[in-house]
Amino acid sequence: MTPATTWPRTVAAVGIIVTLVLQLADTIGVAQDAGLDGTAVTTAVINWFSFFTTLSAVMAVIALLVRSGTIRISAAAYTLVAGVGYFTLLGGLTDPVGSVAWWTNLVLHAVVPAVMLVDLWESRHGAHIASRGRIVASALVLPAVWAVYTQVRGPLVDAPFSDEPWWFPYGVIDPHRVAEGYVGVIGMYLIVGCALVILVVLLRSVVVYRSRGAAEAG
Repeated sequence: MTPATTWPRTVAAVGIIVTLVLQLADTIGVAQDAGLDGTAVTTAVINWFSFFTTLSAVMAVIALLVRSGTIRISAAAYTLVAGVGYFTLLGGLTDPVGSVAWWTNLVLHAVVPAVMLVDLWESRHGAHIASRGRIVASALVLPAVWAVYTQVRGPLVDAPFSDEPWWFPYGVIDPHRVAEGYVGVIGMYLIVGCALVILVVLLRSVVVYRSRGAAEAG
């Protein structure tokens, strides 16, 4: 029986975990150095967990450690959305905070998506993944919950590193920064959601194709 996790996947998962831990520790250190009180530091930590990049990296770790083509496809799509979005939409809007932020951002937004793509390319789970409709529906659950959580929580918390009485992880989904307000934010969510659906369908097709090719060759 093939092991659920091979050593390269384990190494990759550990590397992502180390990167996340270092980034979180750096966030806490910056908050403490700024003289924030305990409540504000806690808010900064929760904010860090509220970035979609963080969630996508956690999903990548889970996907690398379990034998599920469906989870791997969703996680790969999440990391790709986070990576492409960061370099195209957020490069000038999200300023790295902390001494390790620049390289941890590079790892989470560039290296992790590449690792997930390689993992999918090498996987052979075409016969064990959900149908196209089911995998798309399941892949949309986490982003949908995150979007609702972000918009509900945003106006209820203060930005710990500024005087703004609200906080959103990305400027493109902050109704105070988007010219069209909530209409523009909803539009952005819809655009990203459509991109995610396309990615999931494409990635699933690649896995199925690779699995069939391996079966015919074997």
